[in-house]
Amino acid sequence: MSVRAHSSLRWLLVAWLLAWATQAQAQAWQPDAVLHRLLIHQMAQDRTGLLWVAADEGVFRYDGYDLVPLAALAPAAGSGFDHAQALAFDSEHRLWLGCARGLFRLHGTRLEQLALPKVGHRPTQINALLRHPRTGALWVSYGDGLLAVFSALGGAGRSVALPFSDAAAWLSPAADSAVWAVSAMHRVAYCTAAQGSRLQPYQPLGQLLPVPGTHPQLLVGTYALHEEQPDGTLRERLRWLPGADEPNFRPGQQGNTWQWVAAGQLVQLQWEPGHHLPQVQLSPAAFERAGQLPRQYAVFTDANGLRWSTSSGQRGCYKQRVGAESVEALASRPLRRYSTRAITRLPDGRLLVGAYGAALVQPADSPRAALRPLPLWEDGRPSAAIFLDVLRTRSGQVVFAEENHPFGQLDPATGRLRRLAMPGATFTSSLCLQQDAAGTVWGGTNRGLFRLDLADGRVQLYTRPADATPLPFAQQEIQEIVSAPGGWLWLATSSGLYRLHPATGRLEHYGTSEPASHRLPTDALLCVWAAADGAAWVGTRDQGLLLVRPGRGLIRQLTTATGLPSNTVATVLADASGDLWCGTYAGLVHYNPLRQRLAVLNETDGLTDAELNRQSAWRAPDGSLYFGGVGGLHRVRPGQFAVSTLRAPRLLLASYTQHHSRTDTVRTHFLAGAAPLFTLAPADAFLELNLALTDFLAPEQARFEYRLLGSSDTRWNPLGSTHVLALRGLLAGRYQLEVRGVSGRGLPAQNQLRLPVVVEAVWWRQPWAWLLGAAAAGAVLYGLHRRRLARVRREERLRSRIAADLHDEVGTLLTRVSLQAELLRQTQPEANPTLERLLSNSRQAAGTMRDIVWGIDAAADSVGALLDRMRDHLDQTAAPAGLATELHVRGLRDALPLPPELRQHLYLIFKEAVSNAARHARGASRLDVTLARESGWLTLLVADDGQPTGTATRSGMGRRNMQQRADLLGGTLTADAQPQGFVVRLRVPF
Repeated sequence: MSVRAHSSLRWLLVAWLLAWATQAQAQAWQPDAVLHRLLIHQMAQDRTGLLWVAADEGVFRYDGYDLVPLAALAPAAGSGFDHAQALAFDSEHRLWLGCARGLFRLHGTRLEQLALPKVGHRPTQINALLRHPRTGALWVSYGDGLLAVFSALGGAGRSVALPFSDAAAWLSPAADSAVWAVSAMHRVAYCTAAQGSRLQPYQPLGQLLPVPGTHPQLLVGTYALHEEQPDGTLRERLRWLPGADEPNFRPGQQGNTWQWVAAGQLVQLQWEPGHHLPQVQLSPAAFERAGQLPRQYAVFTDANGLRWSTSSGQRGCYKQRVGAESVEALASRPLRRYSTRAITRLPDGRLLVGAYGAALVQPADSPRAALRPLPLWEDGRPSAAIFLDVLRTRSGQVVFAEENHPFGQLDPATGRLRRLAMPGATFTSSLCLQQDAAGTVWGGTNRGLFRLDLADGRVQLYTRPADATPLPFAQQEIQEIVSAPGGWLWLATSSGLYRLHPATGRLEHYGTSEPASHRLPTDALLCVWAAADGAAWVGTRDQGLLLVRPGRGLIRQLTTATGLPSNTVATVLADASGDLWCGTYAGLVHYNPLRQRLAVLNETDGLTDAELNRQSAWRAPDGSLYFGGVGGLHRVRPGQFAVSTLRAPRLLLASYTQHHSRTDTVRTHFLAGAAPLFTLAPADAFLELNLALTDFLAPEQARFEYRLLGSSDTRWNPLGSTHVLALRGLLAGRYQLEVRGVSGRGLPAQNQLRLPVVVEAVWWRQPWAWLLGAAAAGAVLYGLHRRRLARVRREERLRSRIAADLHDEVGTLLTRVSLQAELLRQTQPEANPTLERLLSNSRQAAGTMRDIVWGIDAAADSVGALLDRMRDHLDQTAAPAGLATELHVRGLRDALPLPPELRQHLYLIFKEAVSNAARHARGASRLDVTLARESGWLTLLVADDGQPTGTATRSGMGRRNMQQRADLLGGTLTADAQPQGFVVRLRVPF
């Protein structure tokens, strides 16, 4: 074997040992769904937390959801920013960007091009940008061999000569105000603004980058660290991976940390104060698919501890959380992918896992060792049993439940299985196991609850101690059983939740058909966990996680609307601190019941697959939690899941979209600074706010809530799974919109948004319009009232004059006729029928004239005038007929005005009713008249106590006239014979 081959093998062995010794448990790198399609050259983060991307496709701003091109941020900029290579922020937080068109600076929404020495504003490719951390000056590499520096104080750029003619591909700060420039041909130069540049004597085969502040000077390559010697040569001081240093090496450099990806490894160099050589850390970071050669990737770490890895030679963008993992996936040999169910630890310390396809075990005291198959035997033949649940009893026996099979026992030493005898020949599918505080082993099946007698190898159906009546869940699937304080058992079944006290047979049911104190939103339950206070946390198939207390029922419910990734909760456990861990079909949930803080873990946190299985959860004595799913088994260390160690993200308003009714347009505004005062015109249809958190690992898991102060509902309202807040249909007024957010790990944002919103009223809803309208309406009403009052007064004067004329002229004439007839009758010695008729008719005409005058006289428009007239008529008509009369009045004052029409018709109806009673009430001795006002109705009642005769008269023309008058008044009239006499009743609205 050649010397070169020996050397390669030696370096491979060294690299493997180094990686094994220093490799941190890295979380899985995840592709970013939005940035993954870009060919990215550099990333940067502004002071608000938003990311900026320079790519072949242009310059973009990124908020975790939307990629916004530069043309949308600065509309006057236009297009043509392809092949963007470099980004940098100056001390005034302005963005400097370099592309094939030249050098530009973005301040707010204003973009300006800066003239470069020797080329001016001509299109020139920018190769690199650097803001010097000490001086604030901005260094620009452009074209071939051109370098310029822009002072932090402003002004034009100044040219700095380079000692090589090819492009400076890399700029790095030196220990003082100078910079290091490394060319595309790997030449290294020390450059100052005042004294020019000095070329270093060495020319390595690969690209080496100087480390600022080191003496002797250190240079970093892709795979090794080199040191400058006094004679100008380089000596290798440290190697972390085998291979020759590569060209186009562009690591991420942030402070004293350098990091990049090469040969499928994340390489991190950390210089500690006082140490010449760095600490080296390697961790897996393989991005290529099978068959692809590994590429070099630059690594950028944002302010929230998220690593971004990109390559200038390949499209793609990957991200990873910085820090120790709390979720560790356990490998299996020879199975590369396995789906798990039951989990427990055997008496000899091995971890036993029931999986589809095999039973797996992990050696004792080796928590990172691979799981390997455990051969199972039953009746002398290999068994393919799938353990749905496994229980290690306190005496060391191992019992298992297997779907579609009875319960059984496992001999861990030999792998032999022995089934327990089930009563009866009915098919039984064993589903779950539990040992209570008294040592009794319980088993749940599709036929109800059983007690396992391991000594006799038998299973007995549980019945109440007092009688043998079947329990309600005798024919239901019992999905899980847990022990609760006081000797109780909680049973999660397919028809609700049961709380059973086996010793007494007392049973409580909680489900959809129960009263409010025992009602649940669903009966389809999958799992249950008993809290220390006797309550139960229940996982459901479609209604999320429920908290149920005995006697009180449902206390709390968590669903996708409150942050769960799925409404199907397959498993639930509590760690040593009382926090809940729930396995769902879309991730692992960590929930703190006291603080009501929820976090979701998925593939970005170490899960090989986010879909977790039922019955596949177990809490180890050391506090570790194990969860299994379709992607295998995972070990969770709750103590390392420290949300408080993560930096709280910032809540941002990335943009807003508003409908403008005046121009009938919809415009999106990308904010470059503070949020504006949002003003909505009366016809603006909507205002949509695009929210974001600066935690970009899993933006789809972020949750937002809002409330609108000034509205009728000031409660916090969740947005669910969306990050867009839409305001529609707001009433006119001033509001304050408050928004808060929580990251996918349950970490609240460090700030809240408080945004003023003004909704303008339409002109006719403005206060001045209301006042003007009220004044106009008042003026119109007042004018109408004056006009009506004048008309009424004119009518009253006319009526009074007509009444006076009739009384004075016609009334006097009729009186004279009557008197002359009376004198003529007295002079006649014998009775003259004609004269008698003349006298009678003249008297009747005079009476009729008096009625007409009274009817049109405006002075008689009152209740008192009507009552006086009614009394006069009773005296003239009823008294001569021998009837004792009485007039009753209720709810009426004499001074109360009466409309003339109502007064006239009411009196004529009264007159007709009294006349009929006087003429036709045979044997009557009494006539009662009642006039009353009650509840908006005026009632006239005329009743006699006689035997009615002359039915035709009472129901003839007089009756029709009374009915017509009642209809004109909008009232009702009844005239009926009663056992005590005849009654006429009139009811009119008044």
